[in-house]
Amino acid sequence: MWHAGLFGRYLILGVIALCLLASPLLKADSTPTIKYQHTKSPNDKRDEYFLQLLKLALDESRVEYGDYHLQQASSLTTQDRAFALVKAGQYIDVTWVMSSTARERDALAIPIPLLKGLLGYRTLLVANDRLKEFDAVDSLTQLAKFTAIQGTGWPDVDILRYNHLNVITSPDYESLFNMLRRHRADYFPRGISEVWLELNRPVSAEITLKTNLVLFYRSPIYFFVSRRNPQLAARIKRGLELAASNGRFDQLFYSRPEIRKAIELLEQREHRIVELELPWTLPSLQQVDPAHWYQHDNSAFSKMGRDALGN
Repeated sequence: MWHAGLFGRYLILGVIALCLLASPLLKADSTPTIKYQHTKSPNDKRDEYFLQLLKLALDESRVEYGDYHLQQASSLTTQDRAFALVKAGQYIDVTWVMSSTARERDALAIPIPLLKGLLGYRTLLVANDRLKEFDAVDSLTQLAKFTAIQGTGWPDVDILRYNHLNVITSPDYESLFNMLRRHRADYFPRGISEVWLELNRPVSAEITLKTNLVLFYRSPIYFFVSRRNPQLAARIKRGLELAASNGRFDQLFYSRPEIRKAIELLEQREHRIVELELPWTLPSLQQVDPAHWYQHDNSAFSKMGRDALGN
Protein backbone atom coordinates (compact mmCIF):
# COMPACT_ATOMS: atom_id res chain seq x y z
CA MET A 1 0.00 0.00 0.00
CA TRP A 2 2.80 2.36 0.93
CA HIS A 3 4.65 1.63 -2.31
CA ALA A 4 1.48 2.20 -4.34
CA GLY A 5 0.84 5.54 -2.64
CA LEU A 6 4.44 6.65 -3.16
CA PHE A 7 4.28 5.61 -6.79
CA GLY A 8 1.09 7.61 -7.24
CA ARG A 9 2.70 10.71 -5.75
CA TYR A 10 5.73 10.37 -8.03
CA LEU A 11 3.43 9.88 -10.98
CA ILE A 12 1.52 13.07 -10.21
CA LEU A 13 4.77 15.00 -9.72
CA GLY A 14 6.05 13.64 -13.02
CA VAL A 15 2.94 14.74 -14.86
CA ILE A 16 3.20 18.22 -13.35
CA ALA A 17 6.87 18.46 -14.34
CA LEU A 18 6.08 17.41 -17.89
CA CYS A 19 3.36 20.04 -18.12
CA LEU A 20 5.76 22.72 -16.88
CA LEU A 21 8.39 21.65 -19.40
CA ALA A 22 5.87 21.54 -22.22
CA SER A 23 4.32 24.95 -21.51
CA PRO A 24 7.02 26.96 -23.40
CA LEU A 25 6.57 24.65 -26.38
CA LEU A 26 2.82 25.13 -26.30
CA LYS A 27 3.32 28.87 -26.14
CA ALA A 28 5.75 28.78 -29.07
CA ASP A 29 3.29 26.71 -31.10
CA SER A 30 0.65 29.40 -30.61
CA THR A 31 2.84 31.96 -32.38
CA PRO A 32 1.48 32.26 -35.94
CA THR A 33 3.72 31.25 -38.83
CA ILE A 34 3.34 33.48 -41.87
CA LYS A 35 4.50 31.88 -45.10
CA TYR A 36 5.57 33.91 -48.10
CA GLN A 37 6.45 33.00 -51.69
CA HIS A 38 9.75 31.43 -52.65
CA THR A 39 11.95 33.59 -54.89
CA LYS A 40 11.25 32.56 -58.45
CA SER A 41 14.84 32.53 -59.62
CA PRO A 42 18.34 33.06 -58.19
CA ASN A 43 18.66 35.85 -60.80
CA ASP A 44 15.51 37.57 -59.55
CA LYS A 45 16.41 39.88 -56.64
CA ARG A 46 13.26 42.00 -56.81
CA ASP A 47 11.72 40.31 -53.76
CA GLU A 48 14.37 41.56 -51.32
CA TYR A 49 12.72 44.95 -50.79
CA PHE A 50 9.21 43.52 -50.41
CA LEU A 51 10.37 40.98 -47.87
CA GLN A 52 12.10 43.73 -45.89
CA LEU A 53 8.89 45.78 -46.01
CA LEU A 54 6.80 42.80 -44.89
CA LYS A 55 9.10 42.24 -41.91
CA LEU A 56 8.89 45.94 -41.09
CA ALA A 57 5.07 45.86 -41.12
CA LEU A 58 4.96 42.77 -38.91
CA ASP A 59 7.49 44.26 -36.49
CA GLU A 60 5.61 47.57 -36.28
CA SER A 61 2.37 45.74 -35.47
CA ARG A 62 3.94 43.37 -32.94
CA VAL A 63 2.69 45.32 -29.90
CA GLU A 64 -0.93 45.08 -31.06
CA TYR A 65 -0.90 41.65 -32.70
CA GLY A 66 1.89 39.73 -30.97
CA ASP A 67 4.91 37.79 -32.14
CA TYR A 68 5.18 35.91 -35.41
CA HIS A 69 7.32 33.47 -37.35
CA LEU A 70 8.09 34.38 -40.98
CA GLN A 71 8.84 31.42 -43.21
CA GLN A 72 9.62 31.05 -46.90
CA ALA A 73 7.47 28.55 -48.80
CA SER A 74 9.28 25.29 -49.44
CA SER A 75 9.10 25.23 -53.24
CA LEU A 76 9.67 27.64 -56.11
CA THR A 77 6.59 29.09 -57.72
CA THR A 78 5.61 31.56 -60.39
CA GLN A 79 3.84 34.83 -59.59
CA ASP A 80 0.56 33.50 -60.94
CA ARG A 81 0.82 30.26 -58.95
CA ALA A 82 1.74 32.08 -55.74
CA PHE A 83 -1.35 34.24 -56.04
CA ALA A 84 -3.54 31.19 -56.70
CA LEU A 85 -2.23 29.57 -53.50
CA VAL A 86 -2.91 32.74 -51.49
CA LYS A 87 -6.40 32.92 -52.98
CA ALA A 88 -7.05 29.32 -51.92
CA GLY A 89 -5.53 29.89 -48.48
CA GLN A 90 -3.04 27.07 -49.02
CA TYR A 91 0.73 26.89 -48.34
CA ILE A 92 1.32 30.67 -48.82
CA ASP A 93 -0.23 33.33 -46.58
CA VAL A 94 0.96 36.51 -48.25
CA THR A 95 2.25 37.54 -51.66
CA TRP A 96 3.16 40.82 -53.32
CA VAL A 97 1.96 41.37 -56.86
CA MET A 98 0.70 44.07 -59.17
CA SER A 99 -3.01 44.64 -58.65
CA SER A 100 -5.88 44.01 -61.04
CA THR A 101 -9.64 43.87 -60.67
CA ALA A 102 -9.53 40.06 -60.77
CA ARG A 103 -6.90 39.90 -58.05
CA GLU A 104 -8.78 42.37 -55.85
CA ARG A 105 -11.90 40.24 -56.31
CA ASP A 106 -10.18 36.97 -55.48
CA ALA A 107 -8.06 38.03 -52.48
CA LEU A 108 -7.70 40.81 -49.91
CA ALA A 109 -5.59 43.67 -51.25
CA ILE A 110 -3.89 45.84 -48.64
CA PRO A 111 -4.29 49.22 -50.37
CA ILE A 112 -0.91 50.75 -49.64
CA PRO A 113 1.29 50.82 -52.79
CA LEU A 114 4.56 49.21 -51.79
CA LEU A 115 6.56 51.08 -54.42
CA LYS A 116 4.53 54.30 -54.10
CA GLY A 117 3.38 53.85 -57.71
CA LEU A 118 6.86 53.60 -59.26
CA LEU A 119 5.95 50.18 -60.67
CA GLY A 120 3.67 51.96 -63.12
CA TYR A 121 6.60 53.69 -64.83
CA ARG A 122 7.90 51.22 -67.40
CA THR A 123 11.24 51.51 -69.13
CA LEU A 124 12.06 49.37 -72.15
CA LEU A 125 14.78 46.74 -72.33
CA VAL A 126 16.02 45.91 -75.83
CA ALA A 127 18.80 43.74 -77.23
CA ASN A 128 22.05 45.63 -77.78
CA ASP A 129 22.05 44.92 -81.50
CA ARG A 130 18.48 46.26 -81.84
CA LEU A 131 18.99 49.58 -80.05
CA LYS A 132 19.38 51.64 -83.24
CA GLU A 133 15.98 50.42 -84.41
CA PHE A 134 14.49 52.03 -81.31
CA ASP A 135 16.35 55.34 -81.49
CA ALA A 136 13.48 57.06 -83.26
CA VAL A 137 10.71 55.36 -81.26
CA ASP A 138 9.17 58.00 -79.00
CA SER A 139 5.44 57.40 -79.36
CA LEU A 140 2.90 54.64 -78.91
CA THR A 141 2.16 54.63 -82.65
CA GLN A 142 5.77 53.77 -83.43
CA LEU A 143 6.00 51.29 -80.56
CA ALA A 144 2.96 49.42 -81.90
CA LYS A 145 5.10 48.21 -84.83
CA PHE A 146 7.14 46.08 -82.42
CA THR A 147 6.36 43.15 -80.12
CA ALA A 148 6.71 43.22 -76.33
CA ILE A 149 7.37 40.27 -74.05
CA GLN A 150 5.90 39.77 -70.57
CA GLY A 151 5.46 37.02 -68.01
CA THR A 152 2.48 34.69 -68.34
CA GLY A 153 -0.34 35.83 -66.10
CA TRP A 154 1.04 39.33 -65.49
CA PRO A 155 -1.71 42.01 -65.53
CA ASP A 156 0.61 44.11 -67.74
CA VAL A 157 -0.26 41.80 -70.65
CA ASP A 158 -3.90 42.89 -70.60
CA ILE A 159 -2.93 46.56 -70.25
CA LEU A 160 -0.52 46.51 -73.20
CA ARG A 161 -2.97 44.63 -75.41
CA TYR A 162 -5.79 46.98 -74.43
CA ASN A 163 -3.62 49.77 -75.81
CA HIS A 164 -3.16 47.80 -79.07
CA LEU A 165 0.42 46.77 -78.43
CA ASN A 166 1.58 43.33 -79.53
CA VAL A 167 2.63 41.04 -76.67
CA ILE A 168 3.96 37.50 -76.35
CA THR A 169 4.42 35.75 -73.00
CA SER A 170 6.51 33.13 -71.24
CA PRO A 171 6.06 31.60 -67.77
CA ASP A 172 9.80 31.39 -67.07
CA TYR A 173 11.67 34.46 -65.80
CA GLU A 174 15.04 33.71 -67.47
CA SER A 175 13.37 32.87 -70.78
CA LEU A 176 11.99 36.41 -71.04
CA PHE A 177 15.51 37.74 -71.36
CA ASN A 178 16.67 34.88 -73.59
CA MET A 179 13.78 35.46 -75.99
CA LEU A 180 14.64 39.15 -76.11
CA ARG A 181 18.28 38.36 -76.92
CA ARG A 182 17.22 35.92 -79.63
CA HIS A 183 14.84 38.46 -81.21
CA ARG A 184 11.74 36.42 -80.42
CA ALA A 185 10.47 39.72 -79.01
CA ASP A 186 11.57 43.29 -79.61
CA TYR A 187 11.32 44.94 -76.20
CA PHE A 188 10.65 44.08 -72.57
CA PRO A 189 8.81 46.72 -70.45
CA ARG A 190 10.18 46.73 -66.90
CA GLY A 191 9.28 48.67 -63.79
CA ILE A 192 11.58 51.67 -63.48
CA SER A 193 12.70 50.57 -60.02
CA GLU A 194 13.17 46.86 -60.72
CA VAL A 195 15.12 47.19 -63.98
CA TRP A 196 18.35 48.26 -62.25
CA LEU A 197 18.53 45.03 -60.27
CA GLU A 198 18.13 43.08 -63.51
CA LEU A 199 20.72 45.05 -65.47
CA ASN A 200 23.33 44.10 -62.85
CA ARG A 201 22.63 40.38 -63.26
CA PRO A 202 24.01 37.92 -65.85
CA VAL A 203 20.46 37.39 -67.08
CA SER A 204 20.64 40.81 -68.81
CA ALA A 205 23.79 40.14 -70.81
CA GLU A 206 23.68 41.79 -74.26
CA ILE A 207 20.57 43.75 -73.24
CA THR A 208 20.37 47.49 -72.70
CA LEU A 209 17.94 50.11 -71.44
CA LYS A 210 16.14 52.52 -73.77
CA THR A 211 15.76 55.68 -71.69
CA ASN A 212 14.03 58.22 -73.97
CA LEU A 213 10.58 56.60 -73.73
CA VAL A 214 8.78 55.61 -70.53
CA LEU A 215 5.34 54.01 -70.43
CA PHE A 216 3.05 54.81 -67.52
CA TYR A 217 -0.09 53.20 -66.16
CA ARG A 218 -1.45 53.28 -62.62
CA SER A 219 -0.42 49.84 -61.43
CA PRO A 220 0.20 49.58 -57.69
CA ILE A 221 1.85 46.54 -56.21
CA TYR A 222 0.20 45.47 -52.96
CA PHE A 223 0.48 42.77 -50.36
CA PHE A 224 -2.36 40.27 -50.88
CA VAL A 225 -3.69 37.70 -48.41
CA SER A 226 -6.51 35.18 -48.51
CA ARG A 227 -10.04 36.43 -47.92
CA ARG A 228 -10.15 33.79 -45.19
CA ASN A 229 -7.48 35.66 -43.25
CA PRO A 230 -8.72 39.21 -42.63
CA GLN A 231 -6.77 39.42 -39.37
CA LEU A 232 -3.46 39.08 -41.23
CA ALA A 233 -4.59 41.72 -43.72
CA ALA A 234 -5.48 44.06 -40.85
CA ARG A 235 -2.14 43.43 -39.17
CA ILE A 236 -0.06 44.13 -42.27
CA LYS A 237 -2.10 47.24 -43.08
CA ARG A 238 -1.70 48.54 -39.53
CA GLY A 239 2.04 47.86 -39.61
CA LEU A 240 2.50 49.68 -42.91
CA GLU A 241 0.51 52.66 -41.63
CA LEU A 242 2.64 52.84 -38.49
CA ALA A 243 5.83 52.58 -40.56
CA ALA A 244 4.59 55.37 -42.84
CA SER A 245 3.72 57.64 -39.93
CA ASN A 246 7.02 57.17 -38.07
CA GLY A 247 9.15 57.50 -41.21
CA ARG A 248 10.53 53.95 -41.31
CA PHE A 249 8.66 53.15 -44.55
CA ASP A 250 10.32 56.07 -46.34
CA GLN A 251 13.66 55.26 -44.73
CA LEU A 252 13.56 51.78 -46.23
CA PHE A 253 12.12 52.99 -49.54
CA TYR A 254 14.80 55.62 -50.19
CA SER A 255 17.61 53.40 -48.90
CA ARG A 256 17.24 51.11 -51.89
CA PRO A 257 19.74 51.98 -54.70
CA GLU A 258 17.36 50.81 -57.43
CA ILE A 259 14.65 53.17 -56.17
CA ARG A 260 17.03 56.12 -56.01
CA LYS A 261 18.12 55.38 -59.60
CA ALA A 262 14.49 55.21 -60.72
CA ILE A 263 13.70 58.60 -59.22
CA GLU A 264 16.88 60.07 -60.69
CA LEU A 265 15.87 58.88 -64.16
CA LEU A 266 12.35 60.30 -63.80
CA GLU A 267 13.71 63.66 -62.72
CA GLN A 268 16.19 63.94 -65.59
CA ARG A 269 13.37 64.94 -68.00
CA GLU A 270 15.31 63.52 -70.95
CA HIS A 271 12.48 61.20 -71.86
CA ARG A 272 8.88 61.19 -72.94
CA ILE A 273 6.30 59.58 -70.67
CA VAL A 274 3.41 57.97 -72.53
CA GLU A 275 0.38 57.27 -70.35
CA LEU A 276 -1.56 54.13 -71.24
CA GLU A 277 -5.22 53.50 -70.53
CA LEU A 278 -6.30 50.75 -68.16
CA PRO A 279 -8.85 48.09 -69.12
CA TRP A 280 -10.28 48.28 -65.59
CA THR A 281 -10.88 50.58 -62.64
CA LEU A 282 -9.26 49.29 -59.48
CA PRO A 283 -11.65 49.51 -56.49
CA SER A 284 -8.66 49.88 -54.16
CA LEU A 285 -7.50 53.19 -55.65
CA GLN A 286 -10.22 55.07 -53.78
CA GLN A 287 -8.81 53.73 -50.51
CA VAL A 288 -5.20 54.78 -51.12
CA ASP A 289 -4.05 57.79 -49.12
CA PRO A 290 -2.56 60.30 -51.62
CA ALA A 291 0.47 60.56 -49.34
CA HIS A 292 1.35 56.97 -50.26
CA TRP A 293 2.05 57.85 -53.93
CA TYR A 294 5.36 59.13 -55.21
CA GLN A 295 4.67 62.66 -56.41
CA HIS A 296 6.11 63.18 -59.91
CA ASP A 297 5.84 66.30 -62.04
CA ASN A 298 3.49 65.30 -64.86
CA SER A 299 4.70 67.92 -67.33
CA ALA A 300 6.58 65.23 -69.28
CA PHE A 301 3.42 63.18 -69.77
CA SER A 302 1.92 62.51 -73.17
CA LYS A 303 -1.58 61.02 -73.02
CA MET A 304 -1.26 58.68 -75.96
CA GLY A 305 -3.24 55.62 -74.93
CA ARG A 306 -5.35 53.42 -77.17
CA ASP A 307 -7.42 56.32 -78.52
CA ALA A 308 -4.29 58.03 -79.83
CA LEU A 309 -3.82 55.13 -82.23
CA GLY A 310 -7.17 55.79 -83.82
CA ASN A 311 -8.62 52.45 -82.72
